[in-house]
Amino acid sequence: MELNDCSVSFPLSVFTPVYNAEIFACSGCHKFPTPETVVEHIDCGKLFCAACVKSLKNVCPICKKSPLDTRSIKDQNKFVFAMMLGLKLHCPSTAVDSTKDNKCEWSGEVSGLAEHLAACGHILVQCPNGCGKRAIKKLMIQHETAECPHRVVKCKNCGKGVPLSKMEEHEDECEMNPTKARPCRFAAAGCDFEGVLAERKKHEELGKDKHLELFAAHLKLEAAIIQPSYFTVCTKGHPLKNTFVADQTYECDVCGKKGMNHAEGTWECELCGWHCCPVCHGKGFVEKGWEPQKHSLCPKRHILIRTKKLTEATCKVCGKKKQHGSFSWCPYCSYAVCVECQNPDA
Repeated sequence: MELNDCSVSFPLSVFTPVYNAEIFACSGCHKFPTPETVVEHIDCGKLFCAACVKSLKNVCPICKKSPLDTRSIKDQNKFVFAMMLGLKLHCPSTAVDSTKDNKCEWSGEVSGLAEHLAACGHILVQCPNGCGKRAIKKLMIQHETAECPHRVVKCKNCGKGVPLSKMEEHEDECEMNPTKARPCRFAAAGCDFEGVLAERKKHEELGKDKHLELFAAHLKLEAAIIQPSYFTVCTKGHPLKNTFVADQTYECDVCGKKGMNHAEGTWECELCGWHCCPVCHGKGFVEKGWEPQKHSLCPKRHILIRTKKLTEATCKVCGKKKQHGSFSWCPYCSYAVCVECQNPDA
């Protein structure tokens, strides 16, 4: 019998004398219910526990009348309620195991039973960690803290509380595990370093300036390229400057056109030589209704740049691997599209 069962009903054998409790037994399960849960059938006066009332399908098993109209004795029959509270009994744990090692010496009235059960170490309880183990309460503490496979223990690496059954999985993913290689914390900003905990700490300590530069460039790209209204920075995050140079041509790094007249103006990066012609720069304005040409942006909305520097690449559209061909390429996430897929009608 578990503690939860004792709080609802318990066998008549724990009462002294037994016949005093028999007249108050539930007419459904024939156990003695706790007085707070007892209801009385209005028609025949028989007592039932709340659990049996739910299972009787609204028909009294004694007088066979339906519906099974009941009332609480606590509220409606205070004489019977007081009689039940005054009955004498032993601890209900003796009905399960009354051996010398598990014998509870408590005896008293029903009115004091709830207080006793809260402190009694002999009642059968279930492990609160959810492993399914059942044991007497005084032994459950040892199981719960030292034996249960679901008990919470601290991770030796990060100090977080983790169920023992999931510790192996946690240690494999734990950021503080000294034996597992993990990416640098600035991987999202472009750092490709990977190493175990000690190596990562050393790398991050020595590479503070580099990480700040990567992070600053990452913010510029996120703000200006991922959702472009017009091209204000190059693919490395450097600002573009509108320049005019006579008798000089350039190649637009957006549309790939060559021989563009520099005297007509261009948007140029003075740090890396990246160019954007006035036509492409103007097309960036969303309010002018510009729709990007097919495959002109990668899935992350970065601008694809025409390049012949790739000696080999796999087109993300057709899946074909091509060599020494012209590709439109994202320098930010290495997304590549071949010329044929980007311009199928060319």
